[in-house]
Amino acid sequence: MSNDNERDEFVQSNGKTFLAVGFLPQTAVTFWGYGQDPITAIRNAYEASFENKPLAIWCAYGDYNHLDCTDYGHLSWHTENPVPVGVFKVTKNSISPALTALEGCKMTCKEFIQSVHDICEKQEQS
Repeated sequence: MSNDNERDEFVQSNGKTFLAVGFLPQTAVTFWGYGQDPITAIRNAYEASFENKPLAIWCAYGDYNHLDCTDYGHLSWHTENPVPVGVFKVTKNSISPALTALEGCKMTCKEFIQSVHDICEKQEQS
């Protein structure tokens, strides 16, 4: 975002944010959205995709200054590990869990990310 007012819309007072990310393998397009809550971040990511079909979008929580995504939809962080929230099947009118952090609570962040990509690939094949 280009200024502090826009940043304030999606960063909590503690400097943390939710980052939702999706990847469209057929076009190699990554899309993402930030939010002060996971639903807003997921909805912002879906809107950024410019798609009108169900998509798999994953969400994590972490420090805004250290949380990012790569060109291929991978989570990237600089210091503190992000907290995985879940993977969600998102449509224009709904958000439903595909894999929640409760299911993956014994996973490391890297294992969670691999699960995310597995779910995204299955979503693209269906």
